[in-house]
Amino acid sequence: MSARTVFLSLFLGIGLVILTILAIYFVVYFQHPDDKNQAYFPKFIVTFGFIQAFGTVLLLPLDISNSDGSMCTFTTDFCDVPFDMELFWTIMFWANLVMLTIVIPFTMFYYEADEFDFSAMSAGKPLQKIGCAGKLKGALCYEVFVLIVSAVIVFVPYLLSHTSKVPITEMEGVSFDSLISNTGEVGTFDVSFPAITADELSLAKSALDRSSEENVEVDLTLSQYLPAILIFIGYFFFSIFGGVGTAAIPLNLIVSYINRPVKMDPVKLNQAKEAFRERVNELIERGKEVEEIKKKDNSSLGFWEKRKLNKDADEKLKKFKRDCYALEDDYETLNFAKSPWRKFGAIFYPLKLITGILCAIVAVVWILQVVIYTLPDDPFHPFLNEYLEYLDFFPVFPFVTISVFSFFSTFRSYYW
Repeated sequence: MSARTVFLSLFLGIGLVILTILAIYFVVYFQHPDDKNQAYFPKFIVTFGFIQAFGTVLLLPLDISNSDGSMCTFTTDFCDVPFDMELFWTIMFWANLVMLTIVIPFTMFYYEADEFDFSAMSAGKPLQKIGCAGKLKGALCYEVFVLIVSAVIVFVPYLLSHTSKVPITEMEGVSFDSLISNTGEVGTFDVSFPAITADELSLAKSALDRSSEENVEVDLTLSQYLPAILIFIGYFFFSIFGGVGTAAIPLNLIVSYINRPVKMDPVKLNQAKEAFRERVNELIERGKEVEEIKKKDNSSLGFWEKRKLNKDADEKLKKFKRDCYALEDDYETLNFAKSPWRKFGAIFYPLKLITGILCAIVAVVWILQVVIYTLPDDPFHPFLNEYLEYLDFFPVFPFVTISVFSFFSTFRSYYW
C-alpha cells in the first residue's frame, strides 16, 4: 500500500468523523427549546443532510488528490489509484437526489403536519387529534406532488436531450504511439517522451497544419447526466447566496469581534438592565398594537383602503419582528457581560476575528482568481493554478488549499 493511499484513507476516515461531530453539534446547538429530547427523526435527517452536503464538497479535494496529475487523470488502466472516484461521485449525486426529492420533503411534511383536525371544528364537531396514520397520509400526498415536479425537472430534459457534444481537434500525421515509449509489459505504461528529432517535429507541424475542429456526440447515461442537471440548478442559488456570503461571512465575523460584550461593573450592569426592561415594555405595547390592527374589521372599507391598511400592518409587523430579534441578541450580550469567561468567551471572540480575517483573505484571492483567470478569454495570469503546481512537490499543500476553498464556498452559500 502506497503512502498516498494511506494518507487518503486516513483523510477520508478522519474527515467523516469530524463532519459527524460538527453536524451533531450544529443540530444540538441550534435546536428549538421546544424540540429538546424529542423529534429525533427530523434531527437525524438534518444531521445526515449536513454530513452529506459537506461530504459532497469533500469529494472534490479527495478526487484531485486521488489522481496524481499524470495519465491517471484520463485513464486508470495503467495507474494504481486508491479509490474509484467515479463510483463515489455516482453514489453521492444519487444520494443527493433522493435526499432533495424524497427524504427531506417527506420529513418536513410529516413533522410540520397539524396535530389536530381544525376542519372538524368548522363543521361543529369536537376537536380531534390527528394520529400517525393521518399525518402519514397527508405527507405522502404532498410528497407525490414533489416527485412529479422533480421528475419533470430531471427526467424530461434527459429524455429530450441526453447527448453531449465533445469538441476535438483531428490531426493527420505522426501518431501518438511513435512519440511515447511503451515497455510492452502488461499493465504498465511509461509516459516518458524521448528526444524529438527534427523530422518528427516537422511531421508534428504538418499534422497541426492539417488539423480540423469537430464535435463528437456521446450518449450519456442517467448517472452521467444527473450531476449536470443538479449543478445547473445549483448554480442559480450559488450565484445569489454564494455572492452574498462571500462578503457577509468575513464582515459579520469581524463586526462580531468589534461589538463583543465586555464585562460591566455593577452600576453599568444595572443601568443596562433598566434600559433593557424599558425596551421589553415598549415591545409589548407595540405587539398589542399590531394585534389590534390585525383583528380590526375592515370589511366595510374599499379595496385600496384595505390594501393600504394591510400593507401598513405588515410593515409594522416586520419592524416588530426585527426589533424582537435584536432584543434577543442584546439579551444574550447582556448575560455574557455578567461573566465574559462564560461559554469560552475569552477565546471565542478572538477566534472569530482570526477566522474573519482568514475568510476575508480567501474571499479576496477567490475574486482575484475569477478576474485574472476565469473571466478573460485570454487569461492574464494562471494565479492559483500556478501556485498549486508550485506546491505539487508535496501533495498535502494543494490538497489543503483546495479543501479550504471548497469549504469556504459551501459555508458562504449556507451563511445567508
